[in-house]
Amino acid sequence: MATIVGGNGNGDYGGIGAVSEGGRVAMERYLVFDSGCRVCTRLAETVQRVADDRLSTLSIHDARAKTLLDQAYPGGWLPAPYLVIAERGRVRGG
Repeated sequence: MATIVGGNGNGDYGGIGAVSEGGRVAMERYLVFDSGCRVCTRLAETVQRVADDRLSTLSIHDARAKTLLDQAYPGGWLPAPYLVIAERGRVRGG
């Protein structure tokens, strides 16, 4: 796992996709997708609906998504769907 450098440095991206544990945010899950792709967007919308508040979607073109991806995949990443998990100030690919 790599330490987050984006957000506020504590893994706080607005509570989006947060899974609480005893009143505290324990984990944030993000489906990062290419919003320029209609199929990807429809899939992300479906996943978001089914996952309810347990997972959030972020466009790969969003600065927050790029920060998360850079931390989860320091060797580089491609424009493809990714599950990214931020937990206790650390980020990893899922």
